[in-house]
Parts: sequence; C-alpha cells; structure tokens
Amino acid sequence: MKNNEKNISGIVFLNKIDEVLTEQGRSRKSLCDKLSILQGTMATWKTKDIMPAIDTIQRIAEELKVSVNWLISNSEDFEKNEILLGQFSRKAIRLRIYKALEDKYKKKDERFVQDFLSNPVILRELHNYYFNDGFLTYEYLLNWSKGRCEIESYFFNQIAENLNTTLQYILTGGELLIPSNANYSKPFDKQLYDLALEYRNELNCLNNLTEDRKQSGITILNQLMRLEQLEYVEKGNKSK
Repeated sequence: MKNNEKNISGIVFLNKIDEVLTEQGRSRKSLCDKLSILQGTMATWKTKDIMPAIDTIQRIAEELKVSVNWLISNSEDFEKNEILLGQFSRKAIRLRIYKALEDKYKKKDERFVQDFLSNPVILRELHNYYFNDGFLTYEYLLNWSKGRCEIESYFFNQIAENLNTTLQYILTGGELLIPSNANYSKPFDKQLYDLALEYRNELNCLNNLTEDRKQSGITILNQLMRLEQLEYVEKGNKSK
C-alpha cells in the first residue's frame, strides 16, 4: 500500500501500533504470532516507510480494537477538539464512568477506594468486574476515549444502568441522579445536550462574565426571546 497525502507514513503507522500494544501489555511478537505476520515484515513498514496491504491493516485494527481510519489517518486534531469540548470530551466522559464505578465499588471492596484511577491494573480489574457481560471491554473504552474508535450510543445507556447512574451524568457531568420513582421524570435530554454542544463556547463566555455583565447578557437574551415570540405570533396571524 503506497503512501499518499491522505495516509500516514509507515513509521507513524507502526508507532501507533506500538503505542496500543504497550497500553495492552503486549509485544509486537504477540501480535505477529496472532495474525501470522513475520516480525521482519512488520519491521520493514518502519525501516522502508511503507504501509501494508489493506486486509492486513483491517486485521490489525480488529485485533487491537481500534478503527482502520485511526490507524491510517492523521489524528492531530483530536486533542485540540478534546480541549474545546471540555466536560463533554471523551476523556471527561471516561473519567466520569470510572468515578461512578468508584462510588459503586466502595460498597463492595475497600481495596479499590484509594486513587484507583491512577492504577491501570486495578482500573482494568474494576472494569472487568462491572462490565463482565462483555458488552464493552476495557480496551474499547480506552481506545474510544483516545479517539481511536467509535462506540455505539446505546452502550452509554447500558453503562449508566450498570453503574446505577444516569446518562445525563455520564455524557455531560450534570447532576448525578440515581434512577428511582422520585426522579425518573428527569431523564437525559438529548436535544438539550446537542444544544449545549452547539453553543458551548457562548455558554462558557457567559459563565465567565462578572455578575453585572452576566445580568446584562441575560437581559439582552430575554429581549431577543420576546422579539422572537412576537415574530412567531405575527406570522401565525398572517397565516390565518
């Protein structure tokens, strides 16, 4: 597979593979043995700066639980987008998942109460304990949080239910509501979440204003809302 402007180099390609293998505690040899690839062949991708055939790339992606697109494309913009997204970023969502997991696990085993987020071994054990039905592996969640693959949205519903929390908290960091008859009338509002993403920069600016300026901004917004309502009523009268 020859390089072009859209594809990354063989050097970067193999570096990405090594990065994931290190996180998973595996070696190149283990990957080569698993996929019946000669270690010398894999080494040439870096020394000769070439890419393997697409079917080989697909097999590697499947084994490492990453997407083909991440393996062969330049992903420099991901970290910039993560910073912009803030509390809505993948990393923030992943940390909230494990925070909810920590809160639940305190009632089960005191070994995992202290700073488990800094210990990948304990983190993996916790994950495997709570997601033991296999619907979302530790590797998939880690790779997703680093922009290496996608996760179907319905998995987050399952995660929230599994951890006795809400989708609202997992995705936005909003109030953590434990599902019950008392608060079941407050489900996650997908439309509100989408609007928050669309206007996150404006909302952040408004939140960082002084109280006087914030009140002025709110007054202007209220005036705009009244004008919009008047236009709506006027259009309705004309259509009659």
